[in-house]
Amino acid sequence: MATKPDTTRHPADGLSVAQIAAVDALLAGATDAAAATAAGVTRQTVSAWKNHHPAVVAALNAGRRDLWDHAADRLRGLVPMAIDALEATLGAALPDPKTAMDVLRLAGVADRGAALGTVGPTTPAAVVDGEIMRRRYEADPAEALLTGGPITDHERRRAESDLLALGAGGE
Repeated sequence: MATKPDTTRHPADGLSVAQIAAVDALLAGATDAAAATAAGVTRQTVSAWKNHHPAVVAALNAGRRDLWDHAADRLRGLVPMAIDALEATLGAALPDPKTAMDVLRLAGVADRGAALGTVGPTTPAAVVDGEIMRRRYEADPAEALLTGGPITDHERRRAESDLLALGAGGE
């Protein structure tokens, strides 16, 4: 194990050959001691580089980002197989309820009670009607849920006027 300082610089990225060897070893999962052996320096030197040397820290971060990007691509490639496996699991005679709930949570359905892909009303009239129902619920939740009742023209005009005023913003 060498203890002399490393003075040879790699012109392309500002790292010495030893630093490049240490970065490559660390990115491959080596310990500081193993990276030091690969680089021909002490463990303390590798530790100092990875914690304090800007070019080494940047090279490690860039390498880690590349590793994560590659892992994310591989995970995305597994999505169709995972969906097939979930479909098979949930289609079994005795489906696993925990798996089913996990899928619903991941899809964002279980925790907020919304249907997958729901984006809200898609016509102006439906937006106004939704606002009226929201107001009714805020005023008296039990009444709104139990009786509902038809929406009156007066309620529509008032809600539409209020919404347009809010939407006008700085006009």
